[in-house]
Amino acid sequence: MSKYDPLSEHLRLLREPLWSATFIEIERVLGFRLPNSAKTYQAWWANEDNPTSHVQKLAWMRAGWHIANVDFLRKRVLFRRNGHTGSEPQSSHTLTGSYAPPTPSTTTIPPWERPSNFSAMFRYQWQPIGQIVLDADKKLLFPTPPGGPGVYRFCVREGDKVSWYVGESSSLGRRFANYKTPGPTQQTNLRLNERFTDALLFGGTISVSVIVNTAWIIQDGTERQADFARTSVRRMFENAVLSLDVGSGEHVLNR
Repeated sequence: MSKYDPLSEHLRLLREPLWSATFIEIERVLGFRLPNSAKTYQAWWANEDNPTSHVQKLAWMRAGWHIANVDFLRKRVLFRRNGHTGSEPQSSHTLTGSYAPPTPSTTTIPPWERPSNFSAMFRYQWQPIGQIVLDADKKLLFPTPPGGPGVYRFCVREGDKVSWYVGESSSLGRRFANYKTPGPTQQTNLRLNERFTDALLFGGTISVSVIVNTAWIIQDGTERQADFARTSVRRMFENAVLSLDVGSGEHVLNR
């Protein structure tokens, strides 16, 4: 028996052929912290299945999986089921809902008030655009975002601690400028400006990713690109990220 058996069991139970997991998510499965070598050395994640292999390698190899990629900057590992040759999946989530008026019959009410169901799926893909840094005057410098509307994500790394902030805007460039030089009444911008500056002064890093034209909505079998010119659509994707992508225990700065 190995202390990495929980990882083997987790992989065996997965239905999807790919599992992209952060170091923190892997640690939750294991129930203990990964060693520092796992967060530094590619060799720790090598695909080896022989009697002399380290126990962690046997955990995924003998479960029928292998390591497809390790991203030490993002602290993320891509596991791929043996025999699967597809690419890493884009984030996708399904929204379903229903409405049923409290009446035993619908024959006497207008069609628009009758019980209705809807089902839709939406998917998106993050585009990394760089990092926030400090200039010579210790002022924040943001990477240049694509023009126009979008959803954005700041990932603040301070040692083993990871914090997130997610937002949406009709103009990413203008929004980033507000974070860089907040007005006296912009409480959120002031708070984040101070938080980001402190993190960078003490050796942290802040990476920036955006969703601009890599978001789609699938409904009734038809896929269309999400219209980020509409505030409601941007907020739908923003809320999905907050509740599904970064809502698994990491510290969320939106709160």
